[in-house]
Amino acid sequence: MSRHAITLIFSTASGIISWLIRKLQGADISHCAIGTSMHGVPVVIEDTVGGVRIYPRARWEKSHKLVREFEFIPNMEDGLRHSIGHVGDAYDYAGLFGYVWVLLGRWLRKKWKNPFARANSAVCSEFILEMDPERKLVPEWEGLDPSSVTPRDLDQLCRLGRSFRPRNLDQGVVPPGDSQVG
Repeated sequence: MSRHAITLIFSTASGIISWLIRKLQGADISHCAIGTSMHGVPVVIEDTVGGVRIYPRARWEKSHKLVREFEFIPNMEDGLRHSIGHVGDAYDYAGLFGYVWVLLGRWLRKKWKNPFARANSAVCSEFILEMDPERKLVPEWEGLDPSSVTPRDLDQLCRLGRSFRPRNLDQGVVPPGDSQVG
């Protein structure tokens, strides 16, 4: 286990919104979140309906299907602290619907920005990018538009990038190590 076991989790759920997100992206995932441990308790930090929250991982897994998980290779401790500072921030409901426009543009080979994204709230994939707001720790994120990036985009970057190490889910997920945050 590395000294800074902070992970990027890709998941899905059984609800209609999750299904719609998977279909629009053409992906097997609909959500992304941060995995870590606080005081020895595995937790998930996510931006979801209701806003940014921290959940015990065991409770989170009851309503989510874990599809893939990648450990960050760069030290993301500062990014994790920054993300925790967003707990309680609002979810960008309007921005979520703006992704229909973004994905339609991609289908037409156009690069359209999300017309409904709000600066004071985010969706899950935008929240993940807040771990490296200046895009200096994770070079794969350089140049990404937070209001247009999808969970699928991040998943593909994790699969191809050198800043991530895949977790072996076939043998069960090993809870991330204590992040020393808190």
